[in-house]
Amino acid sequence: MRDAKVAACLRRAGGRLPLVELPALLGVDLVHCERQARALVQASPGDVFEAQGELITQQYFDGLAAEVNEMLQVWAGARRTTSGTAGEGVGGRGSARFARKKMLQVWTDAMRATSGGAGQR
Repeated sequence: MRDAKVAACLRRAGGRLPLVELPALLGVDLVHCERQARALVQASPGDVFEAQGELITQQYFDGLAAEVNEMLQVWAGARRTTSGTAGEGVGGRGSARFARKKMLQVWTDAMRATSGGAGQR
């Protein structure tokens, strides 16, 4: 089994995949799946992360950031409409890039706190 098969499963799962699901998807033991998942993370620094027993892609984070940004924009628009003032709103800090960066920072801090720094980026 090569890490390409793990990468294909991760893509089909939408960018987030618990490692415990890989044996059923690939038909091999979890030990082999974990080894190939580590190889995939090492081969694609910054593109695939492993944390809390899950593989997560940067594209998954980007999509999540875009969703959060959209929700913030809707929320900010609703605040402006209901308050009658422009309010602070989301402003330039509501960009998908900012949201992605903040979410990644919060996620990384949480992984370090829960796993003693074992989460990889």
